[in-house]
Amino acid sequence: MTITRYSFGLVAGGFIAFINVLTCLGWAMVNTMAGALVFYSLSNEKVPLAVCILIIAIVSWVISFFGYNYIHFYERYSWIVMFVFFAFLAGFGARYMENIPMPSGKSEMADVMSFGATVLGSSITWGPFSADYATYMLEDTKKWKIFTWTFLGTSRLDVINSGVVVGQVFVMWLGAGLMTATVNNQAFADAYAVSGIGGLMDQSFHGYGSAAYGFGKFVQLGLVFSTVALTIPCLYSAALSMQNCGMWAVKVPRFVWSTIGFVVFTVAAIAGREHFATVLANFLYCLTYWYFLFRL
Repeated sequence: MTITRYSFGLVAGGFIAFINVLTCLGWAMVNTMAGALVFYSLSNEKVPLAVCILIIAIVSWVISFFGYNYIHFYERYSWIVMFVFFAFLAGFGARYMENIPMPSGKSEMADVMSFGATVLGSSITWGPFSADYATYMLEDTKKWKIFTWTFLGTSRLDVINSGVVVGQVFVMWLGAGLMTATVNNQAFADAYAVSGIGGLMDQSFHGYGSAAYGFGKFVQLGLVFSTVALTIPCLYSAALSMQNCGMWAVKVPRFVWSTIGFVVFTVAAIAGREHFATVLANFLYCLTYWYFLFRL
């Protein structure tokens, strides 16, 4: 965000930085909403969704105060645990997934292109603040090593989501697969209607016995914290970008901006908690639009 001043000037660069602040807070909002839906399902709908959002937001806000090195450490190793949990979810939910034939025609083409825009927006819009966490490598590091580490999303580079192809594709495939179960399986459709993605995760562990279902609750608890891993850098980078909005903003300590951001995205998440899918889709559409607008 600081480098943009060279091309756009101080005022225009500050505007772009503010747009990135909104991007960071928007991601923090949807990540917290997603985790809250899993938390809501985990509690068997006994803990109000607004309270679930508040708990996850507070945890993310507190960890963001630990500093850059602690955030790096958490992000470096947390993905290993989350990958194992997602693998368990995929294994248990596979029996309920279906091969749904894709229709054809102009309407279907429009739907595919719109969905493609949301997928693109969920990936590339991490770029403006992924550099806050990427790690510099030695000049003599082999190019194929850097490509492999980035492509596979390993902890060697400490990359936050942007460019991590394998990690994103795996989770997107899993989400699409679980959604196919809602087409002809009424139990999955009802679970999704009540608890969203959390309901799909919970329903995936049904039919295997009480022990497996209890293990599924443990897996869901772990996946709740996967959203915390995404929200922390959003909150931290929002403060960094806010200080690039102008010299006046630099005078305000970053922890103040983080706190203000925490309040903003928490209130927004609670306000939109009943319409997660709509909020997510519209948010990604806007992100994709502005991302390409400033690059054209």
